Amino acid sequence: MTNPSAPITERRYVLPLILVTSLFFLWAFGVNLNDILIPHLKKAFRLTDFRSSLIQTAFFGGYFLAALPAGWLMEKIGYKRGILVGLLACATGALLFIPAASVKLYVFFLFALFIMACGQGVLEVAANPYVTILGPPESSERRLNLAQSFNPLGSITGVLIGQHFIFSGVEVPPLELAAMTSTAQKAYYVSQSAAVQIPYLVIGSVVLVWALLIAMMRLPASANHTSGFHGRGAHFRNLLHNSNFPLAVVAQFFYVGAQVGYGFGQSSGTQNANGTFFPVVPYAIDPAGALAGGHVGFNYQTNALVVGAEADIEASNLNGSTTISAFDQTYVFNVKAETLASVRGRVGWAQDRLMLYGTGGVAWGHVSTPPLDALNGWRTGWTAGAGAEYALPRNWSARVEYRYTDLGRMSSFDPSLNSTDDNKLSFHAVRVGVSRKLGAP
Repeated sequence: MTNPSAPITERRYVLPLILVTSLFFLWAFGVNLNDILIPHLKKAFRLTDFRSSLIQTAFFGGYFLAALPAGWLMEKIGYKRGILVGLLACATGALLFIPAASVKLYVFFLFALFIMACGQGVLEVAANPYVTILGPPESSERRLNLAQSFNPLGSITGVLIGQHFIFSGVEVPPLELAAMTSTAQKAYYVSQSAAVQIPYLVIGSVVLVWALLIAMMRLPASANHTSGFHGRGAHFRNLLHNSNFPLAVVAQFFYVGAQVGYGFGQSSGTQNANGTFFPVVPYAIDPAGALAGGHVGFNYQTNALVVGAEADIEASNLNGSTTISAFDQTYVFNVKAETLASVRGRVGWAQDRLMLYGTGGVAWGHVSTPPLDALNGWRTGWTAGAGAEYALPRNWSARVEYRYTDLGRMSSFDPSLNSTDDNKLSFHAVRVGVSRKLGAP
C-alpha cells in the first residue's frame, strides 16, 4: 500500500537506486536511436521499405524472445548478475556495429541490433522489480514511477544525439549521386556505413563502464536473490486465472488518445401537421460548435502500409437554431448533437515518422431537436475522412484529421401536435489529437 509520508528510499539504498535508475535512461536512449538508424542504413545500403523495416523486426524481436528467458535467468543468478548479463549483452551488440560497418554487411547490423535488444530486454526484466525493493515497501510505486520518468529523457537524448552524430555528414542529392563514378559511389556508401562506428563505440564503452560500477557495487542482501520467481508454475497458473491478466496482454496491442475539434454542418427538416390546423413548415439550420473526446484503436504495419481500426466517443456542442415566419405564425427550430461516436477502419501510408491515412465507418449521434422532441435520441449514419499522423518519442503521436459525418434523416409522429416531423443532420469536422501506444518499452 502506498504511504505518501514514507521516504522514497533509505540511505543505504541511495547509490544502488541511482545506478539502476540510470538504466531506464540508457535503454530508452538505445530504443529511440532506431528512428535515426533506419533512414541512415536505408541510404547506406540502398534498402527498400521492406528491408529497412527489418531493423525494427530484429530489435523488437530480441525484446520479445528475451523476455521469458530473462525471468528464468533472474531466478538462477539473481538481480545483480542479471543486470550485468543485460549490460554485457547491450555492450556486445553496440560494439558489433564496428565490424558490421567495416564489412558493410546489412545482416551483420541486424544481428548486432538483435543482441543489443536482448540485453535491453534482460535489463528491463531485472531493473523494474529491483527498483521496488530498494527502499520501504510503502514507497515502491513512487520509486518505480521516479525511475520510469527517466525513459522520456533517454528517448529525447537518443534522437538528438543520433541526429547530430550519425546524420551530421554531407547529404548528396540523388541526381548528383547518380552522376558519380562507381568508385566515388562506393566510397560514399562506405562512409555512410562507417558513420555509425564512433557513436556505437561510445555507447558500448559507456555501458561497459556502467557494468563495472554495478559489479563493484555492494547490493543489499534482500536484492541478491529473487524469491518472487520461485514456484513460477504456480504463479503462472494464478496469472491465467486472473481476469485482468489476459486483458493486460491484449492491451499491449492498442493505443489510446484524446482529441478536440470544431464542426460545422447542415440540418434540414419539416414539421407537417397532416393537413390539420397548420401546414407543412420546412426549415434549415447551420449548426456549429466544439467537440472533445477520446479514442482507442490498434494498427498493424507491413512495410509502409498501415491498417487498423479505431473507435471514439465525444461530447459535442454542435448546435444551431432558426426562426421562420410563415402563414402568420412564428416557428423556432433547434438542433444539437450532444454526443458523437464512431467505429472506423483506417488505412495509411507511412514514410519515416509521418503517416497519411484515410478512415471511414459507422457513426452514431445523440441529437435533440426542440421543440420537435419526438425526434430526440440516437441516430446511426456513416463517417469518412482523412488525416495525417506524426510519430513522437516514447510511442506518442500527434494527428490532425478531417471527417465528414452524415447521421441521416429521422422521422417521427408527435401525437401532442398531431404532426409528422423529420430532421436530417450532417457536418464537417476538423480534429487535432494525441495518441499513445500502450505497453511501450
